[in-house]
Amino acid sequence: EVEQRAARAREDFLYDHPELTGGPEAQEAYFRQVLETDAAVANSIEPLQREFALQAQRREVLVSRLALLSPAMLTRQWLLHTAGADAARQRAWRAAVDDFHAEWSAFMAVRIRAATPVSSQDIDSLPALEFTHQVEPWRMVDALWLLAMTSALLVFAVMRLRRYRVAGKE
Repeated sequence: EVEQRAARAREDFLYDHPELTGGPEAQEAYFRQVLETDAAVANSIEPLQREFALQAQRREVLVSRLALLSPAMLTRQWLLHTAGADAARQRAWRAAVDDFHAEWSAFMAVRIRAATPVSSQDIDSLPALEFTHQVEPWRMVDALWLLAMTSALLVFAVMRLRRYRVAGKE
C-alpha cells in the first residue's frame, strides 16, 4: 500500500512538473521519493517485525525447555550451538545486520537528500558490517544433561541385561 501511494505521488509530481521528466533534477527527485517510500515501508512493517521477533523468542524458550525431555532435541540444540547455527547466534546476526542497515541508510539518506554523490573521500567513512558473537559457555549444561540421561539409560540397560536369562542356561 505504501509503495502504491508513493507511485501515485511520483505520478502526481511528474504530472505537476512535466519539465522534470528527464534530466538530473528528475533523477534526484525520484531518488528522494524512493528514499521516503523506503522509510515509510520500513515504518509500516516495523510493528510486525517486532511481534515476529517476540514470537520467535517465545518459541525458542519453549523449545529449550521441552528439549530437556528429549535426547534427540537436546542433541540437536547442542549441535546447532556448537556449529554456531543456533537461534541466539541468528538473533545476534540479525541485530548486527539491522544496525548496519540503519547506519548505511542514514549515510546514504544524507547524500540523497542533499543531492551530493559519494566521493572518494567518503569511502573511508562508509559504514561496515561488524559481527562478533561470543560462545555461551553455559550451553555446556545441555551436553552435561545429555550425558547424564545417556548414562542413566546405560545403567538401566546394564541392570536389565544382568537379570536376563538365556533359555537353556542356568
